[in-house]
Amino acid sequence: MAKIYDETGEDLMAEWAPKKLKRGQYYTISEIVDMYMSAFPKFKPGSVKKRVYNMCVNSPGRDSRAKPGSVHDLFFKQCRNQYRLWEPEHDPAPIYNT
Repeated sequence: MAKIYDETGEDLMAEWAPKKLKRGQYYTISEIVDMYMSAFPKFKPGSVKKRVYNMCVNSPGRDSRAKPGSVHDLFFKQCRNQYRLWEPEHDPAPIYNT
């Protein structure tokens, strides 16, 4: 599969999110998608939603590419449609599907 940008969507998300999202603040998936797509408009909304879900440390069905120390440990899902940046010093350890 060809890359849309020079970096993978996960790498771009991992660089973008800490710069644009405020630590401790909750966002809806729509807010994250809209903000991310304003920076990277070539992505489709559905792929951005899937990427956020897969990058949530507490998503039980997250992608098997999520490994300790990978860029996939980025978000924490508080409840339905409430996401924030993962805070490793306060939040549970990530779930990894092997």
